[in-house]
Amino acid sequence: MFGHRIVIPKSLRSRVLQTLHQAHPGTDRMKKLARSFVYWPNIDKDIENLVRNCVDCQAAAKNPVKTTLEPWPASSSPFERVHIDYAGPINGIYYLVVVDSFSKWPEILPTKSITATATIALLIPIFARFGNPKTLVSDNGTQFTASEFATFCASRGIRHLRSPPFHPQSNGQAERFVDTFKRALQKMRREGTTQEALQKFLMSYRSTPCSSAPNELSPAENFIGRKMNTIMDLMIPATHGSRLDRDQSMDKMKEQFNRHHGAKKKEFSPGDAVFVKDYRSKVTWIPGHVVARFGKVKYRVECNGQLWDRHANQLRRRDHQISTSSPLLEMFDLPSQTSHSNPPPICSPHLPLQHLPQSSPHRQALPNSSPARRLSSNVDRQSKPMDSLSSIDLPSQQMDLSSSDALSLDDAAMDGSSSDGSTMTRAGPCAPVVSSSSQGLAGPLPLRRSERAPKIPSRLNMASSGKSYK
Repeated sequence: MFGHRIVIPKSLRSRVLQTLHQAHPGTDRMKKLARSFVYWPNIDKDIENLVRNCVDCQAAAKNPVKTTLEPWPASSSPFERVHIDYAGPINGIYYLVVVDSFSKWPEILPTKSITATATIALLIPIFARFGNPKTLVSDNGTQFTASEFATFCASRGIRHLRSPPFHPQSNGQAERFVDTFKRALQKMRREGTTQEALQKFLMSYRSTPCSSAPNELSPAENFIGRKMNTIMDLMIPATHGSRLDRDQSMDKMKEQFNRHHGAKKKEFSPGDAVFVKDYRSKVTWIPGHVVARFGKVKYRVECNGQLWDRHANQLRRRDHQISTSSPLLEMFDLPSQTSHSNPPPICSPHLPLQHLPQSSPHRQALPNSSPARRLSSNVDRQSKPMDSLSSIDLPSQQMDLSSSDALSLDDAAMDGSSSDGSTMTRAGPCAPVVSSSSQGLAGPLPLRRSERAPKIPSRLNMASSGKSYK
């Protein structure tokens, strides 16, 4: 004993850990629970390792702390690297957004189709005006992953790069401009048509100095080498403030991002065991291994035989899982947590009963029995427990009884007896069973499909004085 706690030998520690972790309480709660009953050296470390390598716990875990920001390399000339993306639909119209990474010069083209063919048709005029870019960055939209688009880029000597799936931050140049464009249209929705608002926005954006552009100049100055002539040029131009070097501006943005998000440097090597973000189902994290590394923050991982591309923010480090065999249930013979029981049968009291064919010997009526008695006796004899009703083929035709005849049948069924003395009982909550001593039946008769269609009278006289069908 260690105080009020039991000292567990090394051979039983894994069993105790599995018992403490049955409800997946987490690291802190599992430590508190263990300190109330057991003790051994380094028990806290063993608990942390168990929780960190539990696949179910890690699959439901929150997103990890973001890795440090790795900006795109600074471009040295206009149209060296271009970012593209689609915005919309806005009022049934899509907009292809093209942004130059060096000057921040934007191009917005409306379209109703976003296929690979339509995208190529929109990019050709832009490349004809400004030339082919060296690098083209996009997301993983179907129009950008199509073989037709890959052939188009290869034929022009364009290097096509795609951001990691479900990580729009990697294509942040285009994603940020899409957000700015949507907000501008929302603000100008009452100032003319959408096309007019689009042109006003482009002229204002291209002529406005940008703090993230080289020398804090406007996109027009960095792209075409001059200012755009606008109405504001009629006024005295304001002087620019202090200008920062391009590298200093990037360092300032990186420092601000890392401080705001508490980012930490994160690197993985090929062969590392990791948990990978899964966007296909509700299971958030699944185990995998790093296969290759592309750049500074993009990795290729293998998960269940599939190769995925992921950003470093979509990966979590995983230790090799420890062996946790021989659970405590085997030692103490505890009852199983899950029990399998057959659900009660579902039955309906209004299921129609199938009559026996006329060739059956049990269809013979007694000499002194009336048609009503014969019908009631046949109904009683053919009733059976509900466990066998599930395999009955219900007849396609049913008796056409008048309201008075149906009422007589209901009354006879409520009394629990037929007109020929046979007694009706019930086996279970809803399945009737018949015992008849007059006909020598040993038990309930099986119901089956009639070999030939029964003769159905147009009307059945259930009166006591009736002797024949009318």
